[in-house]
Amino acid sequence: MLQQINLDKKTIQDIKKYYNKEYKDSNVFTEEIIQQEFIQDIERYIKASKENRLIANVRHVSKSKLYRVVEILEFEIDINVERIIPCRGYLLNFVRFFGILDNYNFDKGGVVVRGGNMDMIFSMHYDIIHILFNRGLISESDRQATAQNKPYLI
Repeated sequence: MLQQINLDKKTIQDIKKYYNKEYKDSNVFTEEIIQQEFIQDIERYIKASKENRLIANVRHVSKSKLYRVVEILEFEIDINVERIIPCRGYLLNFVRFFGILDNYNFDKGGVVVRGGNMDMIFSMHYDIIHILFNRGLISESDRQATAQNKPYLI
């Protein structure tokens, strides 16, 4: 079970920066709504990681192989469908979540990953979990339960 999430100053500043960049002229979204949705995104990301439902799609690799753009998705099973079809589900993205963490490239459509490590998907996921932990947004038990569960590469 996830702990009660209280946003730290850095995260609130990041949400404000994201809001001003993406939703400044919106009549629908407010900073408070974005904060609540960010908290829901954290919970969704951690739950999907624990249940091994995260999927990574490499959208772009630079010629030097030191820069990648990776799209992270969550596979969610639709529990409201009839069981005639054995498995029916849908994919959800984490655009707002990564946009607030300030490493989403909207032009390329994914998370920017830099470096030449062989397993950059694991490295990216591990770094995200530790950013959330270091900001006090997830507990030690959530960090331990999810840090090694890298997204499946498709």
